[in-house]
Amino acid sequence: MSQFQFTFIILRRTDTNEYLSSLFNYFIAPFTMSGNKLDIEVRFKIKSTDSNPIDESKQQ
Repeated sequence: MSQFQFTFIILRRTDTNEYLSSLFNYFIAPFTMSGNKLDIEVRFKIKSTDSNPIDESKQQ
């Protein structure tokens, strides 16, 4: 039986911040602990709401 060998894997997902801990525990940690190289790219998209608008006067 033939085996596939990947050069790299890209995982993209849009989700809430609760997902990040699961991502680390079940995906990142097992690969890095077994000696795989890991590059992480981070992108944030923060949305304002009517009750909490984002503007330049806020220091968050």
